[in-house]
Amino acid sequence: MLAGELPQGPSLQEYVGKFCFDFSPAHAPVGLIELNTFSGVIPESEPSDLYLMMFDDGDQQWKTARRTWRSSSCDEKKKLASYVHGFGFTTDGPYWNFTTDGPYWKRKRTDGPYWNYTTDLHEGIRPRWWHYTVVSCGKGLTSPLRYSIHSQNSLRGWQSEFSMDHQGMLPLHVICSVLFLVAILTNVCWIRCRPVPLQQGLAEHPYFKIMMLAYAASTVSCLAKAAHYGKFMQDGYGSNRLRLLGVVSAIVANSTIFIIAMMVSKGWAIGNFSFSNRSIFLSLIAIMGSLSAICELYAEANLDESTTVYSYQSPGGVAACVLKIFFFCWFSHEIKGTHDEEMDRKPKQFYKVFGLAFSIWFASVPITVLLAYMLNPWDQFKIVTAVELVGRLSGQVLISFLLLVPGSPLAAQLPVTAARRYPVGDYDFGELTNSLGKDNY
Repeated sequence: MLAGELPQGPSLQEYVGKFCFDFSPAHAPVGLIELNTFSGVIPESEPSDLYLMMFDDGDQQWKTARRTWRSSSCDEKKKLASYVHGFGFTTDGPYWNFTTDGPYWKRKRTDGPYWNYTTDLHEGIRPRWWHYTVVSCGKGLTSPLRYSIHSQNSLRGWQSEFSMDHQGMLPLHVICSVLFLVAILTNVCWIRCRPVPLQQGLAEHPYFKIMMLAYAASTVSCLAKAAHYGKFMQDGYGSNRLRLLGVVSAIVANSTIFIIAMMVSKGWAIGNFSFSNRSIFLSLIAIMGSLSAICELYAEANLDESTTVYSYQSPGGVAACVLKIFFFCWFSHEIKGTHDEEMDRKPKQFYKVFGLAFSIWFASVPITVLLAYMLNPWDQFKIVTAVELVGRLSGQVLISFLLLVPGSPLAAQLPVTAARRYPVGDYDFGELTNSLGKDNY
């Protein structure tokens, strides 16, 4: 459902949104479009002064129209449009007439001017994006005009409210929510099944706590988006608050993974328990993490619906991707240095495996984004989202396994006492006790 307000004034040429419809080789109706507008004031525009223009995604329709959208005339836009419907108004009662080349509909209201138009859509070749615009070829609007455009994929049953690029998003997020919950329970049970001294040490270890935060954030993200899509399925609107919660939680989950990776790359709480230039290092992590979060939020909030399919195609998404690449280069440099300085065989092997695992996790999204350009536009958002979720889940599970499995550097420091603490530079979180002795490294 698209809804908003058209501004008053001359030269109205407003892009209001898009929707991807299914297709049927039998040329059966595949979609339904319902338009509603309402204004508290009868407009003074002449009949046929205002037009709804719909463009498909063909090279000779929207792609051509968009390049000259601000400079082209109304007649030029009409020629490029796939459908053009003129608005006709009457002032003999509290209603409007909406006229097309065929029949017209009239709906009476007691609270002001209102009109409604419904039409079926036929598409027989492939799924296709339809772009909705409202264009004035004369005076424009003398007062703001509220509108809603309700689009449905008639052949998609319970998913009829979803555009083709969002088909399957609800079950995907429900399944991922369950998988993240299973991962949380598995980690907790893994700790509980160990001897008591091991339980105390692992449960209090900062890496374990940060991993639990990442799992929790990922679970909340998937649950929030699943709830958003569930509501969207009912009313066509969804919930912006739930969607925002899902985006923010996903950012938190990804940020915690980067924090663990950067701490491991310095060998903290594995081969050493302090590192030089602590303030600079932590400040850089905070700054880069904040910038990445801002870019991702900007990409989600300012997605140009007329040209992009998913957030990584927008300027904010590109900036976020560049920052992640910088993070990865920084991680690679640090973990290589830590690996070269380490003398013991077991930690050196751990750094190699961890570096490889993190590289595979990190490379999943950039590679998928590049490959997405080879996919059909209506598949890009689904593929990128699915790979991002599967990659995040796989990355978190793999990091948990590497940090907690018997034989890892963390396990080699155990058993420990309940008083075990982990200092970072000058910050003292308690006195570290190691039954095997720090000299093992």
